[in-house]
Amino acid sequence: ETHPVEWPTGLIARVVWTGKAARTSDYIAKVDALADRDAAQHRAVMAALGREAERFVSAVLANESADVIASTAAYGEAMAALGRAAGADIVDDTLARVAELAARVGGAAKPSGAGGGDVALALLPDPDAEAQFVRLCSEQKFSVLSIGWGAPGVRVEPEVQSIPSGLRRSADEDV
Repeated sequence: ETHPVEWPTGLIARVVWTGKAARTSDYIAKVDALADRDAAQHRAVMAALGREAERFVSAVLANESADVIASTAAYGEAMAALGRAAGADIVDDTLARVAELAARVGGAAKPSGAGGGDVALALLPDPDAEAQFVRLCSEQKFSVLSIGWGAPGVRVEPEVQSIPSGLRRSADEDV
């Protein structure tokens, strides 16, 4: 079952490169080690991340930009808690600084992917906040990337008829 989802009205997403590379595999290994050494703590921090992800989706579906921003900030905090528990600097000083800059203008930012310093996703409430955020990032030597948004994403298409056998690459190929 699918449902179309619209991005909340007026909410602006920006991607920030901090200038510091990070290896995802290093962070995943430390989180996996946490699961092995303290399964209860691992479950607790992962449950917190899950709750914030659900809160984010609910806010997007409700078209509540302020709640999307709040859940993004809380998700970033939960990622920091995971990092502390795992002994991994998931929200390092550069990512914490990007989050601070976003909060200063009424937005929020969190690490993208496994964290560690390279890329952050910032959500901003309006164009004025976006302009201020971009200026603040520039002052800190962080690059706000120009990335296109709004691709159609997953959708249900009308049923496609089978490819005629003469057009198939092999006898077993069928669509």
